[in-house]
Order: sequence, then structure tokens, then C-alpha cells
Amino acid sequence: MKWRVRPQWQSGFTAVEMLITLAVTVVFLNAFYTLFNSVSLSSSIAQDDIEASDFAYNSLQYGLGTNGKSPCDTNVSTTTNTNNLLINPNAPGTPVTDPSGSNPWTAGTTPPAPFTFPGPYTVTGLVFYPYGCGSNKAAKVTVTIVYGPNSRKVTHAAYVL
Repeated sequence: MKWRVRPQWQSGFTAVEMLITLAVTVVFLNAFYTLFNSVSLSSSIAQDDIEASDFAYNSLQYGLGTNGKSPCDTNVSTTTNTNNLLINPNAPGTPVTDPSGSNPWTAGTTPPAPFTFPGPYTVTGLVFYPYGCGSNKAAKVTVTIVYGPNSRKVTHAAYVL
């Protein structure tokens, strides 16, 4: 194979060199674009989680403020006890109710202002008694928000006497 030497007066790049440079540039730009989109999506999801978490925390405080505590289930059956975790470790919990006896939370398609996480959403408040029934036994009150098209979940809990 015989090599051809370029004359000194021809300077610049060949078409092949330019195409290779262009291809490498496109690969790097595509990688940066993909990284940017991934970081943007993660940031958006994190912001939605923060909003839903704030809503869950506010809902928990509202539930506690309305005396959202159901009586302890004294049923000794391990299969039918609803909130005493000493008797039934898999108890489903008792829904939190306000003083009028109704559920203080509802579901919706969009969250109330100022919250901006995506809907639809549901709010579930439950009461458990992890240490059994008694006058000095703490109740665990949980609030769970399920929101958005992918059904993301955020839960907050507090112990009350």
C-alpha cells in the first residue's frame, strides 16, 4: 500500500475527519441530553413526594387535632381483631374518624391548594394499638396518601396517648 503525502499548501481537515468529529459530538450531546432529562424527571418526582409528604403530615395533624383516635379493639380473636397488634399482628387498623364519626378525609382528582402533586389521590387514616389496650397505652395513628398516575405512596405516623 502506497501512502500519499499531502502537499504543504493543502491545510484543513478531510471529510472523513469531519464526519468522525461530528459523530463523536452527537454521541456526547445525546449522553448529556439523556442525563439532563433523567435529572429533571428525578427532581420533579422528588418535588411531588415532598408535596405529598407535606399533605400527609398536615392531614395527620388534622386527624390528631380532631381527636382522631378510635377505641381499642378488645376482641381476643387473632383473625378478627382490627387494631390491637398484640392480639393480631396483621390487624388492618381502624379508620380515623372526626368527632362526628365521619371520615375527615376524602379522595380527589387534584389536591387542595397550596399542594401541587399530581392527582388523583386518596387519603387513608388508620389507628393501631401496638402495645395492646389500656388507659396508658399509646395508639399509633397513620395517614397514607396514594397519589398520581403511578400510585406513589407517602405515609406519616404519630403515637398518641
